[in-house]
Amino acid sequence: MDRLEEKLLGCALKNHKGEISDAYIEEALRQLRILLNYMREKYPHARMEYSYFEPYVKTTEYGVLCGNLQGSGVIHKIIIRRVPQADVCRDDVYGELIQKEYDQKLSALLSAFVGPVKTFTVFFTLTSDEMNENNALQLALEHHPAYGRHIDVFVSEPFEVNDLLKFELAENGFWGAYTVYVIQEGWNGDADVSKRYEKAKELMHFRIDEKDYGFMEAS
Repeated sequence: MDRLEEKLLGCALKNHKGEISDAYIEEALRQLRILLNYMREKYPHARMEYSYFEPYVKTTEYGVLCGNLQGSGVIHKIIIRRVPQADVCRDDVYGELIQKEYDQKLSALLSAFVGPVKTFTVFFTLTSDEMNENNALQLALEHHPAYGRHIDVFVSEPFEVNDLLKFELAENGFWGAYTVYVIQEGWNGDADVSKRYEKAKELMHFRIDEKDYGFMEAS
């Protein structure tokens, strides 16, 4: 057992409310190693810092490992769930890894319609090993399946969300729920997110849904 495993296993034991048996410790360590290996294989170049671990037991739906990318304050949950004859892990770390490039592409498209613009996207769909650090951006932009996301849009002037803009967003894979904010005083597109919110006035909400554009098969 290495130091990281020892630290996280200690966290699980400290927070466990039932009897701590050898069988519990063995099972917790098994799940922890599955989670850590899953993250190493899925994101080999990411530097994660882990702070919490709790394995699943008979009375819980899933186990969870919490951590953040090095230098980031965003805490991610990596879950492990028991399915028939297997364990399945899921996470949303990919969203933070692709956020900058995704927002650059989205802002470039929007700027043709609304002028100066900055976007801030949060992905919230948990994915398994079908998505990794190499294909995450491509998959996020593909028509099917859709990975859930919310986008905050910061502009200097109000604008109309017309049919052409909606079509271009859908055609290029920029699905999701949008909230538009106007910053009419002291606009600085390069300001950090917190400063943009301080001066922002919420303008409207809209949604780009695959079903509206015929890209999603009926279930």
